[in-house]
Amino acid sequence: MPAIKLVIKEMKDLYACNEIYISVIKENEPGIRVYEKVGFEPTGELFQAFHPEPIYKLKV
Repeated sequence: MPAIKLVIKEMKDLYACNEIYISVIKENEPGIRVYEKVGFEPTGELFQAFHPEPIYKLKV
């Protein structure tokens, strides 16, 4: 989890973003748990790639 926190900090510092969006394959339960632990929340939207991927948002 420290690596994800570093990426979030870098995005905030370099790009002055106030929201970060990710998509994740819905079967990737371990990944989803990690994202949720750092504060990502589901938006209810889906990104259609090879599989439908739920979109998560983090307000920074």
